[in-house]
Amino acid sequence: MDTPPSANPTESIGSKFEQYPLIVRITIVLLFLILLTLTLYYGQSFLVPISLSTLLSILLFPIGRKFEKWFRIGRSFSSLLVILILLAVIGSIGYLCYEQIYLFAQDLGNIREKLTQKLFNIQLFIYNTSGMKPKAQIKWLDDKLGSLLTDSDIFIKSMLLNVGNILATIGIMIFYIFFMMMYREKFQEFFKTIVNDKAHNQMTTILTNTKIVIQGYISGVFTVVLLIATILGIGLFSMGIDFALFLAVFCALLNIVPYAGILTGAIITLTLTFITKDNTWYVTGVAILFFVTHWVEANILTPNIVGKKVRVNPLATFIMLIIGAELWGLMGMIMFIPFVGIIKVICDYTPALHPFSILLGTESYVPDKVVTVDNIVLKVEITETESTIEEKQNPNN
Repeated sequence: MDTPPSANPTESIGSKFEQYPLIVRITIVLLFLILLTLTLYYGQSFLVPISLSTLLSILLFPIGRKFEKWFRIGRSFSSLLVILILLAVIGSIGYLCYEQIYLFAQDLGNIREKLTQKLFNIQLFIYNTSGMKPKAQIKWLDDKLGSLLTDSDIFIKSMLLNVGNILATIGIMIFYIFFMMMYREKFQEFFKTIVNDKAHNQMTTILTNTKIVIQGYISGVFTVVLLIATILGIGLFSMGIDFALFLAVFCALLNIVPYAGILTGAIITLTLTFITKDNTWYVTGVAILFFVTHWVEANILTPNIVGKKVRVNPLATFIMLIIGAELWGLMGMIMFIPFVGIIKVICDYTPALHPFSILLGTESYVPDKVVTVDNIVLKVEITETESTIEEKQNPNN
């Protein structure tokens, strides 16, 4: 009776893929990317809520475990307790945002009058210095301004009226998070069963590091947002800027989107400050505040809080922002950053994808010391390999 060939003990995820010719591998990758892009674009109404729910559930896993240990309760009760805490946090943030947006919408008429006066002063200054008649320009700008503010008013009111749709989406996500926390081991077992037995340690390492990346990124981003909101809130309030709390929280939340977020928040805040304040020194003070805040965030907060978890270079981050915006809009710009961090983890521990890990990461090499959860199997193999190399280099010893 013929016996099947023995499996290679060093066979890992992606090792069979390397056996195909380069042109075949490139074709397979391109077809996969095309299929993935179409799926992400046309399935966003389903994929966006479930993807965000997955990220949040992974973030909340440790809290559920602690509740089970501290209160000696079952998983269902600990998951329910975590959900209630999450709902309380979302409700508090939602109420604060709703109240601030409502107050801002109520003051749009006053902002329009001030902006019209500012534009009139600018046109009068141009007329006094150049002799250009401002009447036609003022009429044109007033028409455009009226249309712009009317559209803004309609947008804000429609956003407030869509609270029902937002609440329905949040409700669906709550169910997703609850069941993902309840059956988290099933997902781990699923990923282990799709690889051979020899690659279980490698898959465990990928899953563990993926969890670390997601938890570190999301918790780090929320920490940075809280710190930025505090800095901007204190700065804007001390300068007497209108809607200081709303602008601080709004700009801090925009900072979730790298690069573009802080710039957008600064432009909006500077514009409102210019409209509502007569002295230009307020605008200068706000500009300095945002410059200092951005420097602190880019050089101190993000590198030390978020950067250590997601080691993705700025070019890859910027490209993923564009792809996320094209496919999923604002939510894509937010969620595709941890996604590229997950992709890099997979590339780190899949030999066939090592070149992509170098392309995405901040390092110029791929980590060669793979550490698994049990910290034994792969580490021993690496140690043995290093010892063999040293013996070959020093045969006399």
